[in-house]
Amino acid sequence: MKKYALFLVWAVFLVSCEPEPTPNNTVSIKFNINAGASALLYDTDYLVGTDTVQFTEVKFYVSQPVFSSGADVIAFNDSYFLADAAQSNNTFVVGDVGKRTIDGVAFGFGVDSSRNTQNGSKALQAFSYGVNHPLSASNNMYWSWNPGYVWMKLEGRIDANGDGDFLDVNETFSIHTGIDPAYVFINRTYIFTMNDAPKTIQIDLDVLQFFTGYNLAANPFAHPLTTGSADYPNVVAIQNNANSAFGSFYE
Repeated sequence: MKKYALFLVWAVFLVSCEPEPTPNNTVSIKFNINAGASALLYDTDYLVGTDTVQFTEVKFYVSQPVFSSGADVIAFNDSYFLADAAQSNNTFVVGDVGKRTIDGVAFGFGVDSSRNTQNGSKALQAFSYGVNHPLSASNNMYWSWNPGYVWMKLEGRIDANGDGDFLDVNETFSIHTGIDPAYVFINRTYIFTMNDAPKTIQIDLDVLQFFTGYNLAANPFAHPLTTGSADYPNVVAIQNNANSAFGSFYE
């Protein structure tokens, strides 16, 4: 009986000596890349206005995620993530926001001016980043001939003459965004509570919404060098549609 009592005391002692779990208030963001209400599939027909299109590449940067909590702002000013529709999972760990209630989420769509070009205050040559870094030149998202990042690639085919195929001249499209003044922030009021456990916020993106009010058949190409380039207004139009392209935030 005495041995049993000692065993119980020892067991209680061991339990009481176990370290407390480390609080983890890390937020991740998961981007669901869709065409309409369903996951985007390459080489699949979709309608943009009255034109049939197929996507062959969709990649984009988000940067500088910010969370608000009342008067407090938790900013990750040097964070960059590259989403790629070819990947099955586009979840990115942002960081620890602390134990609190969050009431707003924002992020930049593209690469901010501090790192976008070689004139930025924190600029590095793209080849200086490790191959696993989002800003690495290995991601093929850097204009080496016009130093600066491609913020988003929308590549594919368009049946511009409506003959049921994509075999005719000028039936491809290539939209590359990436000039500093076109950088935009996506902002949402979204309330959730961090209580010492990690959490993932999901964000739906409908790529078809980038072409709202945009005549893709007439303007299938945008690779501007400067704000003075003839195709720069195409980039502005696409970027201005970003806030509606990013839809619901949810868990």
